[in-house]
Amino acid sequence: MIALLFALAGCQSLSDMGKNTAAYIKTARNNPASMDLQSTRYEPFGTFDYTRDDSQSNACHEAIYSREIASASLKMVKEGSNAGNATCQHVLGTFYESGNGVTQDFGKARSLYLEAVKDDPYAYVELGRMAHDGVGEPADLVKARDYYRLAGRAGAVALGGMMEHGQGGTHDVPAALKLYVEATQKYGDSAWQAMRPLLARGVELDAEQVQKYNRLWIEGLVRQQRIRLVMSSVFKHVRASGQTFTVTVLYQFAVGDTRSKAYLVKSCGDPMIDNLVVAAVDRLSMKDLYLTPGGKGAPSIQVPIMLVPSAG
Repeated sequence: MIALLFALAGCQSLSDMGKNTAAYIKTARNNPASMDLQSTRYEPFGTFDYTRDDSQSNACHEAIYSREIASASLKMVKEGSNAGNATCQHVLGTFYESGNGVTQDFGKARSLYLEAVKDDPYAYVELGRMAHDGVGEPADLVKARDYYRLAGRAGAVALGGMMEHGQGGTHDVPAALKLYVEATQKYGDSAWQAMRPLLARGVELDAEQVQKYNRLWIEGLVRQQRIRLVMSSVFKHVRASGQTFTVTVLYQFAVGDTRSKAYLVKSCGDPMIDNLVVAAVDRLSMKDLYLTPGGKGAPSIQVPIMLVPSAG
């Protein structure tokens, strides 16, 4: 049973770590103008740890969102790097690698990443990518694999990909899957997406892995539910009433179907609110199946939904 108080909160996901460096730089800095917002969306170059929340690290993080770094921002990042801030060293390394605001210098970028890893393991992802793609020196897949391993969770997707294809070491698909399961933090993040093709090929999870998979799957279902409700007119009526309501909904999935049917289990006492909630979340769709023994359909999932006037 999952009780849900609707309030928006940010979520952190793993960065895309499988791109070829040249393509990555092109995507990040040289996208042609287009009316298609998806194709023109700026994508910062690099893989960073956004949990570091000191003011200097935050300021350096902000600098990566400029397609062309301003001189004042570059000066600030350099000062932070010279002061020994690992995040600023990491950010400055990406500027030298991509040639953003400075003369492109792969050796300087590598030196900055090596300095940053002392306090920022995410910089190992950059070193792994450079070694994998042969940036500034011949490609070295063994070294790349080692760097990704040292990056911990941040390098899990890239390391798992190398394990899947036997690059730089042993070909070990079960170990790659184990890495993905351990690294995934929420339904649909990059580690989850890396896991998808292996499950589609019939690679199986053990009981403990299935338990984590299903827990994250249900959390993903609840997030989809929240989006559906926020986009509906439910909260308009909840706010008008000034009351808090709890509606309990049951989701049922047919065998092999990722789309659910929603049913009212317990009324909140207001039939209109009940009907609006069920209508909003009915036919809620997931991209993956809930895992059950023998390939059976997902069990019925009962979710009490708390609706408060201040949310939505």
